[in-house]
Amino acid sequence: MNAENQPTMLGVYWYFGFPEGLYSFHYFKFFPGYGGHADNPAELNAVISVDEGTQLLNELQRAVEHHPFSYLRVTVSGNLFHISTGGYQLFDFDFRLIEHADQLLTHSQAEVISKPEFVRPLTHQFIGTKLLQHTYPRLKTLQVTGSDKKKSNAECCALRLDCHVDTSSEFDFTQALKELMLQSGINVMYYYRTEKNGMANLMYFFTNGRQGNNSEPVPVQLSRLDTNIEALMKIHVAGKNHLPEIEYPAYGERKIVLMCDEEFIL
Repeated sequence: MNAENQPTMLGVYWYFGFPEGLYSFHYFKFFPGYGGHADNPAELNAVISVDEGTQLLNELQRAVEHHPFSYLRVTVSGNLFHISTGGYQLFDFDFRLIEHADQLLTHSQAEVISKPEFVRPLTHQFIGTKLLQHTYPRLKTLQVTGSDKKKSNAECCALRLDCHVDTSSEFDFTQALKELMLQSGINVMYYYRTEKNGMANLMYFFTNGRQGNNSEPVPVQLSRLDTNIEALMKIHVAGKNHLPEIEYPAYGERKIVLMCDEEFIL
């Protein structure tokens, strides 16, 4: 499946910092991404020794089966294990998998090894059946945006729509967008607005809250959503981008239409 057709995960994630106050692990350590030229994924990993290696390996594989949006890379050399997962966006479902794996290591009475010596290691890739690639399609109307760090070092991947519309159509247009978001599995929608002479500049954001925390993660088909929004813009005579004679909407009022996990998003 190419990037144009692959679903994408929106919502709260971690890359630059650990989700402080939300998770704690005995065996696993968090290594943040650095961005820029380094461009490395964030990673959670553990290096341990365990007596029952075969049993642990099977349990780790089953753990991924129960966390299908995630993966584990397990390198084994005798009783030594290097267990890791990583990505440019680590969601709650990734931390839930590591939470599970950390408990498995506790039950196995694993020992942390600080200076491992791997001899003829064998690597196993346990890939969740719903794992998504870190890719985005080319969009005509929407933009994919990130955010600054919020509560517990959280960041947020969202969609942004810049447009302008007659103020008499703003309410109906916003309601139509809200219905589309609900149909698409998106549960966060807010926007900024400024107006002048009966026209409004609007900056909408669409996203989700924490993914896989207390509910099933929701992938979003961005290309389809982009096309559906274009259709709504034609119906409600909304134009792309902002009118230069009206103040930039981010300087104006923020209106919340749908919201969850607000402290991690705004």
